Amino acid sequence: MATNRTSSPGASGPQSARKATPNSSSKRAGTGAGAGPAGSPATPAPASSSRPASPQTSTTATPPPGPSAKDLSPFLNLPLKLTLAHDKSIQGSLWTYDPALSLVVLSSPSAVSPQKRSYTLIKTQQIVSVQVLSETPDPALPSLSDALKSLSVKDAEARVERAVQEDQRARARIGKGVTLEAQSLFDALGKTLPVRWHETQIIVMDEVLISAPYRPADVKGTKGSGERVERVRKVLEGERARLGLVST
Repeated sequence: MATNRTSSPGASGPQSARKATPNSSSKRAGTGAGAGPAGSPATPAPASSSRPASPQTSTTATPPPGPSAKDLSPFLNLPLKLTLAHDKSIQGSLWTYDPALSLVVLSSPSAVSPQKRSYTLIKTQQIVSVQVLSETPDPALPSLSDALKSLSVKDAEARVERAVQEDQRARARIGKGVTLEAQSLFDALGKTLPVRWHETQIIVMDEVLISAPYRPADVKGTKGSGERVERVRKVLEGERARLGLVST
């Protein structure tokens, strides 16, 4: 990204250079005032006061049109509310702003775990207005003067691969063309027994088959699997009773 949350090569992976020095061309802050397209002469920036204005609480900033529209770099780490097209809105703390990619990243607490963060990527073309919710930087985000931890690309790719595999396993546990009752029985049996779907049939321990409508009488097994069949029937009968299903 063309921001000062960008990475520079390190021993174990990219090392973020987040600290921006005054009057320098900070990558994290993006293109400054007066910056024109690549290859064109820079337009002189308007004179600024010796005391830069800080964003105000609960103020709305509507970026002007043109190449520098929606420059959110002054609001890094601040809680924002972005109003998007089609009357949609989203809240979060500004993690980074990349004018080269026309991309804004908001950070917010994860709904899964309070110790984790969720990140939302938004194209600046979608942003209609910006509201600063607080002048106090989000304490959960690293200070702008702190360097980010180095990132191992190999570790990141491994995490993605694990996440994909977990998603595939979760999808495989969802029956296709089955009733909610059948899915509930599958999930219940799966807590204590290895189960998988084969079309609309439940396969248990690769030896026992349960066909619709998934009653104890519908449990069949391969030759020599009599004990496992009886075990699955008892477990199935107990789960049906727990779920309030009547076996006939």
